[in-house]
Amino acid sequence: MLKRPSLEDIQALLSLIAAPVLVLDLETGRPLLLNEKAVELTGYDLEDIRKVSAQALFADENQNIILAMMELSRNQSGGFLARETGLELRRKTGRICPVSLSAARVDLPYGGALVLTLEDLSELRLQEKERQVLLNQSFRVTKLADLGRLAGGVAHELNNPLAILLGHCEKMEILASRAEVSREEIGRSLVPMKKAALRMSKIVSTMVSTIRQQPRQFEICALSQVVQDALVLFKDLLASHSIDLKIEIDESQILCESSQVEQILSNLIRNACSALNERKDNRQIVIRSLVSDSSTSLEVWNNGPAISPEVQASLFTPFLTTKEVGEGPGLGLYLCDHIMKSHSGDLSFQSSEDGGTSFFINFPKIKSSVKISA
Repeated sequence: MLKRPSLEDIQALLSLIAAPVLVLDLETGRPLLLNEKAVELTGYDLEDIRKVSAQALFADENQNIILAMMELSRNQSGGFLARETGLELRRKTGRICPVSLSAARVDLPYGGALVLTLEDLSELRLQEKERQVLLNQSFRVTKLADLGRLAGGVAHELNNPLAILLGHCEKMEILASRAEVSREEIGRSLVPMKKAALRMSKIVSTMVSTIRQQPRQFEICALSQVVQDALVLFKDLLASHSIDLKIEIDESQILCESSQVEQILSNLIRNACSALNERKDNRQIVIRSLVSDSSTSLEVWNNGPAISPEVQASLFTPFLTTKEVGEGPGLGLYLCDHIMKSHSGDLSFQSSEDGGTSFFINFPKIKSSVKISA
């Protein structure tokens, strides 16, 4: 005949368990046994813990859960299992400790009991709090980085029209100092100066609209007019670099925000000028329109050296630049690619030593349902 285990025998078995274990007497509703780990967790020894009710070991908002577990387990002779997370254990000192518990009904020779296996979540909660602090810090750093990219993008796009504006101002100052300024010369200089100022205003407005997530105003524009407006700022630059510019544009039309397409053309022309600096003579840029059944494109070609395969692989990556330090943040093509995606189009390129380098600004064909204003 098997000897009936005493409470001391059961207590000895509990001491072998690494997790905190608390045994509740279902008849009295009070703790009956606990192991050493449970003593460390609760702060109660066996004598003290038998003087308190089981639910009093938990925070007020958790006590109904413990009572419900005990009531359910009383009505089942065996097989009752439950698990709760996010509970708060009240230690003997009154300090609250976050825990999870697993409950199981067992039948002892002395009656039914509910075995609670506890897990101290204090360290986990501390790690989660530290993790949240790090996430918040990372979020702030990311926002600052985004703000830096935006500021860099604005500065990058404003540089060219600002340089044109300053160049014409310096030209006017030189002519004025020589008393050689004529009404015709003033008129010729004011056109690109006004265009440059309007371009800067449009760039700032576009950036503000992007931040505020305002809908963009797309209009149907003639390709030839968009190219003509973009080139107003580059006549002197092309002449100073001895670049032969050819324009081959048909009467195609595109649905776009013209100021942003001008911004793309400005970037591509400026990059072409930089590439052509490596040629001693016969510097050429060609801007032509290409039309297919599904798209209308602008090609900007130059006969400068080919783009290296390493650079081609990440050409539209932000902050990638082949220019000298201080000459550009490497955001131009990245922003151009982003603009074309917002136009439901794309920006692509081809580059080789034999064929030069072409960038293609590809727009979807205007649907027949779109009305073209006269």
